[in-house]
Amino acid sequence: MSDDLSIFDLRTTFGANALDYEFLSRQHLGVASERAIALAGIDRDMAVLDAGCGTGSATIPAALLVGPRGRVVAVDFAPEMLALATEKASYRALLNIEWRLEDMTALKLAPGSFDAVLCVLGIFNVADMPALAASFWRLLRPGGRLVLASTNGRLLDPIYTLFLDAVCDVCGPFVPAQPWLQPHTADQMVAVLARAGIAAARFVEETVISPPLAPEDCWRIIRGTGLDLMLDVESPERARRARAAVKQALHARGVASVATSVLFAVAVKP
Repeated sequence: MSDDLSIFDLRTTFGANALDYEFLSRQHLGVASERAIALAGIDRDMAVLDAGCGTGSATIPAALLVGPRGRVVAVDFAPEMLALATEKASYRALLNIEWRLEDMTALKLAPGSFDAVLCVLGIFNVADMPALAASFWRLLRPGGRLVLASTNGRLLDPIYTLFLDAVCDVCGPFVPAQPWLQPHTADQMVAVLARAGIAAARFVEETVISPPLAPEDCWRIIRGTGLDLMLDVESPERARRARAAVKQALHARGVASVATSVLFAVAVKP
């Protein structure tokens, strides 16, 4: 999987697709953020870190929960993502959010300064996951909760498989970067946490199902993941044909909705 990460330019990918990522979050994966917030027990006056905040699907609900005397620090390294997130927060007149354009692997925050740390569908995007988990753990106060969310092996079912099949029909064997497959079981997450010095955690598995989708919606969801941009490693003509094949397959299949399995790890700092 480290090889996958080396060819998956996260900053460029998610920056270029920020609007489609927001659509993906709003139509589908935002439910994972809501669940992470509930598992973190976020309440009034808390200090919360949302690492890899994207377009704010966890940041904004957390800010509403902690209230004006609480605070949320939201970090992302894609300025386009933060621009959308801050616009949504401004619309709600939320003044308790500190936005940081930073890499979450190199945060300059005081140890023991948060009651909850969230990383929703982001930990698998770094090469050294144990180091990242350990850095989050240091930021928690005693009694604070760390909530990490990863996929659980089932992503955007059935359109992810449909995408791969359609592209392979045009381009031949096509194996895109798939960092979300690490870690995708509780045992794998236990190993990550153990190497981070986090001995005890509980796990919750949940399947997120989208509302009814049109073929155009499914295509926007694919774009929101960055899968579409991976076609650009092909020649321009083959990439064009692959995109056309995917869109045709989406219309032919008539996908009603998509499903993603999410694995949550919840650890409480002694």
